[in-house]
This record gives sequence, C-alpha cells and structure tokens, in this order.
Amino acid sequence: RTDSVMYPAKLNSMAEERARNLITLRDITREVIRLQLEGYADVDINQAQQELNKAYDSFVGKYGRINDRANRLAFGSDESYYLLSSLEILDSEGKFKDKAAIFYKRTIKRHTPVSRVSTATFHICQAYPAFR
Repeated sequence: RTDSVMYPAKLNSMAEERARNLITLRDITREVIRLQLEGYADVDINQAQQELNKAYDSFVGKYGRINDRANRLAFGSDESYYLLSSLEILDSEGKFKDKAAIFYKRTIKRHTPVSRVSTATFHICQAYPAFR
C-alpha cells in the first residue's frame, strides 16, 4: 500500500506460497475470534481451534515458525501479520516458547452491550476497577 492505493505484492514463488498459507492461518484465526465474540458454543469453538492447530502445525512443518525471518519477510508488510505473530509465545530472546492460548481455550468473552446503568459512576467503576 502506498498512501491509499493498493498494489499487488511482488514475491518470489516460495514467498508467495508462504504468504498464501499465512492468509489461510489468518482466516482461521479470525474465525476462532468471531465464534468467541458471537458467543458460539464450546463445541463450535473447539472445532475451529482444532482446525487452527492443524493448519498451524502443518505450516510450521513446512515453513518454520510464523515469527521466523523468512515468514516475516514474506508477510510482514501485511496488516494482519501482527495477529499471526501473536499466535506464538516467544521468550525474552525471541525464541519460540509455546503456542498462544487461543489454540486451546476461550480467550475472548462474548460482547454484551450495557443495557442499563443506575449511575455513570457505577458504570465507570464496573468497566474500570481502578476507579473503585
């Protein structure tokens, strides 16, 4: 992207293959997030998490970790790269430590809009415990 104009990425065939597979991981990750936000049942979320695990493990087996240099070079300019890089927990030296919690448990609560508050102070204290 340059200003408001989008241009196709210029990648060699290996980098393009990496990017296509990262797009698949991105889409599955977004689906897991959507299911959680919309309050789907655990069984549906677990199924999506299993799909994410399978796709991630397959990707890593073929291309290495998402945070590896080659993958960062192939996809780092995409706005969703940071979402994908958050799937890996890294140690203080940047080495892979573990998969993120999204692979095996709910990480997002369903959004529930506030329907009524008794006072503005009550609402602020509920939303921001530091104000209590």
